[in-house]
Amino acid sequence: MLPTDKLRMTDKDGNTVLGCCALVGNTEMAKCIVEKCPMLLSIANGNKFDKLIPVVMALTCNSNSIATARYLYSVTPPGSLSPGKGSINGATFVTRCIYS
Repeated sequence: MLPTDKLRMTDKDGNTVLGCCALVGNTEMAKCIVEKCPMLLSIANGNKFDKLIPVVMALTCNSNSIATARYLYSVTPPGSLSPGKGSINGATFVTRCIYS
């Protein structure tokens, strides 16, 4: 497993490794990553428009990621989905849950 500082790195689209797991629905890898670096649960992707955290990305980007979204929701700090600071994560999460 990579060191914690390497796990926080982002790809060209601004996604952390946990964000990439959310996008593809890789629950087992997400569990390993969260165990090593739980702070990634609250780091939004680098998209300048949405800034979605991994649990919201799992519901927004891949309809086959329901199991991953359930896991990420169970470990995501509640404050990460609270409104404030211009964040759309809470509202987007609720909306995506309804559509899923």
